[in-house]
Amino acid sequence: IAHGSRFLDFPNSKSSLELWDEVLEQTLCQFDAAFLHSEYQEVILYNAILSPEEYFKQSRIGRGKAITRKQRIELWTTVEAYVEKKKEEKFLDRAEVLNKLSVYYNAQEVKPFSNIIVDEIQDFSNVELRFIRSLVEEKNDDMFLVGDPYQRIYRRKINFSSAGINVRGTRSKRLRINYRTTEEIKRLAISTVKGYLYDNFEGEAEKLDGYLSLFHGEKPQYHLFTTKADELSYIINIIKESVSLGLGYNEIAIGTRLKDSLREIKSALHQNNLPYFDLTSQSGAQEGIQLSTFHSLKGLEFKIVILADVNYRTAPFLPQSFNQSEPNQQEEHLLSERALIYVAITRAMQKVEITGTGTKSLLIQL
Repeated sequence: IAHGSRFLDFPNSKSSLELWDEVLEQTLCQFDAAFLHSEYQEVILYNAILSPEEYFKQSRIGRGKAITRKQRIELWTTVEAYVEKKKEEKFLDRAEVLNKLSVYYNAQEVKPFSNIIVDEIQDFSNVELRFIRSLVEEKNDDMFLVGDPYQRIYRRKINFSSAGINVRGTRSKRLRINYRTTEEIKRLAISTVKGYLYDNFEGEAEKLDGYLSLFHGEKPQYHLFTTKADELSYIINIIKESVSLGLGYNEIAIGTRLKDSLREIKSALHQNNLPYFDLTSQSGAQEGIQLSTFHSLKGLEFKIVILADVNYRTAPFLPQSFNQSEPNQQEEHLLSERALIYVAITRAMQKVEITGTGTKSLLIQL
């Protein structure tokens, strides 16, 4: 790694897609920058491929678009041009560096750590898993990995076996008892992902049966309004009623799928003299009502969660490029959207209120 190198796709840096565009200005190729970028990230770096021979033999199951050997040869030539341009401009891909570190630590007789604990494993990919595997000697109880397949909100593939991590048999266990949410909230969350295939990190379908919450509470509600003003008025009333019963402002969270949806909520809170803290920008009164996108709610918990602006347009949210995407990419996106609302619902410990305007979201079955 050259001195002064910088990461692509980091703040104040160049994007990898931008670099691919520059490569295509100088290299003839039948594939566009978006496809080349995803092929490089999801096939070549994901599998730590270093030679054309490895690439020609590599399975591309799940990539959707089948390509011939002749096309792979052309694609690899373009990849080589991309790698050379990265080197010239002293740029690095994050996954590329992790792969290099994995090779380095695998060659060391003495590993940096004796044991490793990893949480939120569903947010990792095989690139990170290989790196973690290389940091500790393989033995009994060498690693403790915890994750929930239904909280996989990013398009990162993970497979323990192909990353060199053995979890077969008694080395893995399903955690069935829910200590955070009520049974009613758990049931709603599960209904958003039930019937859809979520990988259990070993190429098999994760099962939903057997999960149990230890306590009961209010049934979640989903209310649709004809105007935004009516929706906001309902939300304000929930907050005032909850606070009058002794709840702290910061024990209440309002989450939205889109960041823009928070603006009108902020305005309504301000008009009602209610304090709030924006988790996405880390601004406002920290003891106030916690405002967040669904993504930023991840890993947090609150007594009451209000999911606002939830309708057919926002849940699932489909980007403008959705209809032009490959079928497998569309499927992955929709699974991520379901996982995202599952995550948002399960942030609540006691009560979930869902609100919106217009036509109801098909993801909410109440």
